[in-house]
Amino acid sequence: MADKELSNSLNKKFNLIYILLVLLIIFFGIFVRTKVYLLNAPFWLDECMLSHSFIDRNIWDFFNSLDCQQKSPPLFLLSTFIIVKLFGFNEYCFRLIPFLSSIFSMIGFYFLLKQILKNKIGILIGLFLFAISVQSIYYAAEFKSYSLDLLVCILLLLSYKHINLKNLSFLKTVLYTVISILLTFFSYTAAIIIIAMIAAKSLEDKKISKSSILILLGFVLTYIYFRLSDVEVNDFMEHYWFYGFSLFSSIIDSFVFLLNNYTGYFKICFPIMLCCSFYVLYKEKSNYFLLMLFLFVVPIFTSIFKMYPFKERLVLYLLPILIILTVKLFELESIKKKFLKIIISIIMYSILILLFIKIPYISINEIELVDRYKDRDRALIERQNIKNITLFIIDNFNNGDKILASDEFIYFIDYYKKRYNINKEIIFNNYDSLNKKRVRYKIQNLAKSFIEENKNKSKLWIVGRDWEPYFISCLHKEVEDLLKENQLEYDMILSYNNEAFIIYTQEKDN
Repeated sequence: MADKELSNSLNKKFNLIYILLVLLIIFFGIFVRTKVYLLNAPFWLDECMLSHSFIDRNIWDFFNSLDCQQKSPPLFLLSTFIIVKLFGFNEYCFRLIPFLSSIFSMIGFYFLLKQILKNKIGILIGLFLFAISVQSIYYAAEFKSYSLDLLVCILLLLSYKHINLKNLSFLKTVLYTVISILLTFFSYTAAIIIIAMIAAKSLEDKKISKSSILILLGFVLTYIYFRLSDVEVNDFMEHYWFYGFSLFSSIIDSFVFLLNNYTGYFKICFPIMLCCSFYVLYKEKSNYFLLMLFLFVVPIFTSIFKMYPFKERLVLYLLPILIILTVKLFELESIKKKFLKIIISIIMYSILILLFIKIPYISINEIELVDRYKDRDRALIERQNIKNITLFIIDNFNNGDKILASDEFIYFIDYYKKRYNINKEIIFNNYDSLNKKRVRYKIQNLAKSFIEENKNKSKLWIVGRDWEPYFISCLHKEVEDLLKENQLEYDMILSYNNEAFIIYTQEKDN
């Protein structure tokens, strides 16, 4: 009797510690994401390009082609549009949905872990790995739909064991189909997850139901709509994400990216660990074995047929599955052979050690993003400098001035003009930064025409970035000589590590 009371007392204490640790991890994850969100880092190029569609559009235009060859789920954009209209055209509003999605993903992932795992230690480790996940933290504060993909994936996986597609009434079948299609308009990857769920359920039931066929038919029609609605952008994306369709390398690279570990040992161990995890699920006769299997098979299938690339941030939704499979190896009760248990345990602890060495270190840096200005961290300083340079040009650009910049720079100009309600026309001369001869030709001709037509107080602005090496060489060899020969004063504003720079000239006073 005394032993039973002692056991109950210890269980209560353990459960209390467990609940406190869960709350602590969740609050820590929320704190990190909130810190990064409130940092309000300036937009980078992709965010500026996506936000460009918000400048002159109405609420229904998001179902049409977007500006700047961008692609994003229409209802995600429409929801963001409403927030921007209500609260203002700024970074906080554009990033609000990704931020909230990341917060709710933290909470949802805990319940998903409880649903799939039996071991509380495994649940705590899985939740901690998700809380400190660098990619999850980063995309919580970026105006892209990847965080929403993550939330939708977790919510769908939570619903898996409660869904029964057999013998559904016609009304329920229609309702499921409509909900599935709507989710795809919020998150493209919702279709991949739902198809994986249907495949798993059908294999469990050993037949495909009429309801499943109707939902799949709905997806086929939705895919055709997305495909035909913007053929040009779809072709561009197919070219841009070319490596996302080259299977083996993109899959391994994506796993490495999601778990933020680039060591050679990790690349070797992790695929072995995945095989071990699937083996454990199979031996347990788990309901989730087929689902987890299809959650890898379906994305690979969509990648092979160039429907959706399997590449890095585009598969952020797979992060919870990877973490679950990692910590699933804590549950080895179904493995009877002692030798096999030892081998799997060695692989599991090797992976966990690698994850805990790399991820917390980088995530702590994410918490201290504010200090990156002092440390001159490349990524954030680049963004801040581009913002400063863009605003400097907007403030000082006058009629008669000329500007030469790459195509992308116009999106920064357009965004900050709208962001700060500045009505000023800025006419660009753009160049193809990958074509050395064309860059040199354009710089020479613009500089010559500026010299010939130069009026008092007019300026020549030349803007470049470090991925344009031809531009940098041309700038110093061609432009400076021309300016010196014609006795024009010039100033150069250089940012950290040549990430962005401006040179502007003015006629010398006599």
